[in-house]
Amino acid sequence: MPPHIASYLWDVPLDKLNLVKASKFVIERVLEYGNTEDVVWLEKTYGKELIIKTLSESLRISAKTGNYFALRYKLDDSVLTCLRAPYIQKQHRF
Repeated sequence: MPPHIASYLWDVPLDKLNLVKASKFVIERVLEYGNTEDVVWLEKTYGKELIIKTLSESLRISAKTGNYFALRYKLDDSVLTCLRAPYIQKQHRF
């Protein structure tokens, strides 16, 4: 795992992290906090299909991130759980 990816997994012991078993966790973290170089690593490591599946089912991905990747992967907004009404929290401004 590249060092820049490891920085997104600050709260888990990396020596015990199984990239296959924890694929959903790793994908969610990198999509939420990573940059385009990190997403390229994700695509090489896990493949677009697993990334799209995780993106579609995740409740941990923000609406902003979900919307960006829906555009990137040309997905219909209705397939993303993070964009469904009960999961979008309106931000209260001053």
